[in-house]
Amino acid sequence: MHDTEHDGMVAFKSGNTSMNGSFSPSISIKRFITLWVGSIMAACVVLSIAILIIIGKLESLNTKTINDLQAIEKAHTLELILLNENRLTVTNKDYADKTSNDASHSTLQKAQTILNTMVVNAVTSDEDVLIDTIEKNFMVFSQAATSSTPAPSEQLQLLTDNLLTSLENYREYKNNEMGKTIQSSRFLSTIIHNWLILLVLSVVVIVGTGSVSLLRRIVRPTIELSRAAARFGQGDFSARSSVVYNDELGNLCQTFNNMAEDIEHREKSRIQFIATVIHDIRNPLAIIGATARMLKKKEMETERLNVWLERVIREVEKLENQTHDLMDSAQIQTGQLSLQINEFNLTELAEEIYTEQSEVCSSHVFVFEGCDDIRILGDRKRLERVIINLLSNSIKYSAQGTTISLKVEKRDSQAVYSITDQGVGMSPEDIKLIFQPFGRLTSTKHMAQGTGLGLFSVKKIIEAHGGSIAVTSETGGGTTFEIFLPLAGDSINQGTSDT
Repeated sequence: MHDTEHDGMVAFKSGNTSMNGSFSPSISIKRFITLWVGSIMAACVVLSIAILIIIGKLESLNTKTINDLQAIEKAHTLELILLNENRLTVTNKDYADKTSNDASHSTLQKAQTILNTMVVNAVTSDEDVLIDTIEKNFMVFSQAATSSTPAPSEQLQLLTDNLLTSLENYREYKNNEMGKTIQSSRFLSTIIHNWLILLVLSVVVIVGTGSVSLLRRIVRPTIELSRAAARFGQGDFSARSSVVYNDELGNLCQTFNNMAEDIEHREKSRIQFIATVIHDIRNPLAIIGATARMLKKKEMETERLNVWLERVIREVEKLENQTHDLMDSAQIQTGQLSLQINEFNLTELAEEIYTEQSEVCSSHVFVFEGCDDIRILGDRKRLERVIINLLSNSIKYSAQGTTISLKVEKRDSQAVYSITDQGVGMSPEDIKLIFQPFGRLTSTKHMAQGTGLGLFSVKKIIEAHGGSIAVTSETGGGTTFEIFLPLAGDSINQGTSDT
């Protein structure tokens, strides 16, 4: 309805659509990298633990192999000792000789020591059974070999054979056990080799796949964004970047697109604003120029001259008002709005404006209601332009013959100035946009000329006075603007205020 429209300030979207429809929903780059690195670490940890377990098992098997080998060696040594003892016992003619008997005791004691070691190192029940058999045979053999009464050679040989057979059984058992251990060690070594290969391949696959995917997710959007930014920088305001993935770069591309859309819309609004200003300036200048040329020729009658001079005055006033709007807008946007603060009667100002408008504007019916002596602190000239601007809007956008109500009142600790018309009204969406600079609502911009700076400046000037402005409207149901300003006792300090 009023002199403003959406200026292209589009809320940044979440990036759930792309410019070319190639959007791919996906996890964020941060989460992707975390999962990627986590997968690599998990693969390494799992495989490393498995390898450590296998290596520990392999070391245990190696130790068992060494023990089996030592046991076989001891059994072999024991066999040699027993064979030597049997040879000495059978062939010694002076067996009862003390020296020979002492040597036999020493040899058998050495054999007993080896047998005791074998007993201690036994680890399985089968091994215990075999060693127990060896101990029994050795005990019988030892008693026969060291007896004071020599045993028959045949009996001694039989005892020796029994003992050697039990030793051979033990050695064969240990050989079989050592063979099984060696076979298990080879199997585990193969497993370790395969696990190492699997570890390397797993890491290579994970790193390779993740790297390729990461490059696709980073390089492609970056190139797309770089190209779009380059085109945009060269003046192609329609340049946009494709939003391929729903991640950080996707959000960045969408943010760029929204920014580009906003700048493009602002640029169009700026160009339209310049065209409007030129149009609004051209007509008054044409009238002023035509009047000046007629005055120069001195061909105009006094009555007609007065009419043209009145017209020149009105057009100059329009130019002055437009200049003030432009100056206010420039000062507001640069943060240098300077207010000349003085105490004055708002009711008196409102009544003056009402009287003036009632006299010069016969197309509408004006109704005024005001309290006496509502004093505020403010810049009287700027607040006067604010009220005239709002009143002008109500006149522009309401049908001829309709009523425009003006009201000044005290509400709580504030002075409230309201303007109500019976015009075309605004939708809730339009109300959100009417105070944006450089634009006008599309639905009403054909109804009147204007720069679109009016309500933007109005809002900023009111806020600079410590006040606020509210709008109540509905499509086809008219509009009410309410200006809230602090009373003199609660207002800003008197003097010059820069905002």
